[in-house]
Amino acid sequence: MGDNGGAPNNLDFQVDTTNLYREISITDLKIANIRQLIPVKLDGEDDTTRETIFIGNTQLGTPQGPIPMQAKLEAATLEEAMTCFPKPWNWKPRR
Repeated sequence: MGDNGGAPNNLDFQVDTTNLYREISITDLKIANIRQLIPVKLDGEDDTTRETIFIGNTQLGTPQGPIPMQAKLEAATLEEAMTCFPKPWNWKPRR
């Protein structure tokens, strides 16, 4: 390493222009947050040859603080994503 503030000399950052997504965030302002990742081409137009990805995010409260939870939702539409949102974690509240 040279005198460059501790950064490596040969950084090679390349954007994968064949794997671009536009992100939309959907929330119920309570518990659910779903990220909808829509594939796009380099010109910004939708890429209909690839599938939209849905990712569910939430937090579980614990005495030690919140635990973030995230999972890919097996859904083709936003409605399906909302329906299957809690299922990947199979939550069962403790009594």
